[in-house]
Amino acid sequence: SSGINAEYGALRNTAALIPLCAVIPFTGISHCSFSFYSVLVNAYFTYLAWNFYQHPNKQTARELFRFSLVYLPILFGFLAIGYAFKERTADEGRHHEGGAYIKDLCPVNTLK
Repeated sequence: SSGINAEYGALRNTAALIPLCAVIPFTGISHCSFSFYSVLVNAYFTYLAWNFYQHPNKQTARELFRFSLVYLPILFGFLAIGYAFKERTADEGRHHEGGAYIKDLCPVNTLK
């Protein structure tokens, strides 16, 4: 036994999903709006894991498990919407060529 309980493992893994999903748009797969929506979904997932970590009982375990069942379909739905939006903006000529995704995906003038 490694000494790591299920509550801590769930909290650690759900917290790790936040930065992992936030950087996906910078790979060119999706629009930067995916970062915003995925952070919201992952924050709620992490909240459920935190609740399970603080109060490890059947009710909190079931809440975490039930959300884990819908988590991937929700995330992939946002990913597909972001991809479609990115492709639509590319078709309209508002997309940089050659993979310069950061300025095009996140058009806010923060990267000067």
